[in-house]
Amino acid sequence: MAAPEARIRILFLMRGRPGVFGGGKRAFMQLMAALPNAQFDVFASCALDAGQHARLRGSGVAVCERNFACESPAGGIAALRRYLLKERIGIVHSQGPRADLYARVAAALAGDIALVNTVAMTTDELAMSAPRRLLYVGSDRLTRGAVRAFVAVSQAVRERLCRRGGIAPERVVCIPNGVDVGAYGADARARERIRHEFGFGPEVRVIGALGRLDRRKGVEVLVDAAAALSRERSNVRVLIVGTGPVEAACRERAARAGLGPRCVFAGFREDVAAVLDAMDVFVMPSFAEGHPFAVLEAMASARAIVASDIPGIREQLAHGAAGRLVPPGDAGALARGIAELLDDPAEAARLGGAARARAEADFDVRQQVAQHAELYAILKGLRAGGAG
Repeated sequence: MAAPEARIRILFLMRGRPGVFGGGKRAFMQLMAALPNAQFDVFASCALDAGQHARLRGSGVAVCERNFACESPAGGIAALRRYLLKERIGIVHSQGPRADLYARVAAALAGDIALVNTVAMTTDELAMSAPRRLLYVGSDRLTRGAVRAFVAVSQAVRERLCRRGGIAPERVVCIPNGVDVGAYGADARARERIRHEFGFGPEVRVIGALGRLDRRKGVEVLVDAAAALSRERSNVRVLIVGTGPVEAACRERAARAGLGPRCVFAGFREDVAAVLDAMDVFVMPSFAEGHPFAVLEAMASARAIVASDIPGIREQLAHGAAGRLVPPGDAGALARGIAELLDDPAEAARLGGAARARAEADFDVRQQVAQHAELYAILKGLRAGGAG
């Protein structure tokens, strides 16, 4: 009788603040909860709220009450090292420049721990002050040799890591974000409930956006496009879901444009699938992205999508076959792309169906989990193979 395969003890580490629940956290939380309990002992140190912690515990994840990557470097790294030794962690999987740095140093001090870093955007692309970026770029270059495998969320990110980052291709594997496609889809009752909540009548066409409201997301471009559309279409409404540092500025911009109640800022929502069902066109006007989770959710919901023509989104939408692509920062082009889909319901439905089919074929969470599980097994010597 064959001996049972050794269990892998893995810690997921990510910095952040409770209540700020962007795509990176959502993808990490989804992965943690879905790893097979028969093979993995999963531990988490991520800034999540009490409800999210409870859901992880319900999936068998051991949640650490400390968010090590949010603590001071000396204290956080020392405490993380002690935790790694106490829990006999074999792999640390981190995401984000600060979490990556803490993981690299703590693992080196603890010894015999394999490091995995997920990269959604390279450090030099992140939105931060120049001195802070310089610090993180420098520390990344000094410590990246400790990392056994880099997980790039798109082929574009993988190419940047290898070409501009100088990382050997065999150390970088592309594992796109995945989504639980079955949790999304047409739900007439959910659509009616959400539209009623926001006062959208049956004649209203809803343009929606979802995600963290920061400069990189281009929400201001959507507001400008919506203003142009509303001058010609009295039945158009904009639903912006999420919070972030530019929310107040975007509200002011919408007010100055005369949108008033036609532009709704809904804040953070847990019922994303229902909110997406209420939308007629989903918009992602970002200036830079890795492999945005919100686009995957819109694809799984079979929404017609208009998004920026940038590398990560281009991969998701099959270079325009599963959604309209427009130049980033061009409010006029964005407005025209939205208008074309509002005026052509058949084309909107066709693109929505193509998006759903692509999500099912290429971005199902089960594929993402299986690829990660295989990578972890390779790193612990339980499978043959390499990171690339």
